Amino acid sequence: MMKMSDQQAAVPDSHEFWGKQEPDKGQTSLLTDRNTFSKNMNMAAAESSSLTTHVLNIGDGLPAARLPLSLHRLDAEVMIWHMVTVGTTNEDGRCPGLISREEFKPGMYKIRFETGVYWESLGQTSFYPYIEVVFSITDTEQKFHLPLLMSRFSYSTYRGS
Repeated sequence: MMKMSDQQAAVPDSHEFWGKQEPDKGQTSLLTDRNTFSKNMNMAAAESSSLTTHVLNIGDGLPAARLPLSLHRLDAEVMIWHMVTVGTTNEDGRCPGLISREEFKPGMYKIRFETGVYWESLGQTSFYPYIEVVFSITDTEQKFHLPLLMSRFSYSTYRGS
């Protein structure tokens, strides 16, 4: 995960932000570095995170592995989203360690799932280039789990435990 301490950050086009994997040419550009970095950070932060997610590809009945995502917090005074972390799902479709307990404050958050990049990596297209799930946190002592169930043409989410 990368921390962008309270800087305003616009999320650029997925390909510009993450790099594009081109398996037919044997190039992985930024994708390999991002996966390695994120995997190591996920393992280190897994135990301390109050917020977790799990993404499932229900069309194929598989975890959505290597799906890029970002966590943002709303600055309610100026109504601007600030990027908190970026990451990618592991082989099980999970992205533990999204935010540390120290950084987790009451407020409005969103997770942006880069679904278009994920489906493209499988050689498929999707109706949704990305999915944003916006939610409010009032009690930071609780644990929050946000599963995303998705196919190429639909998605559903809920607050898990």
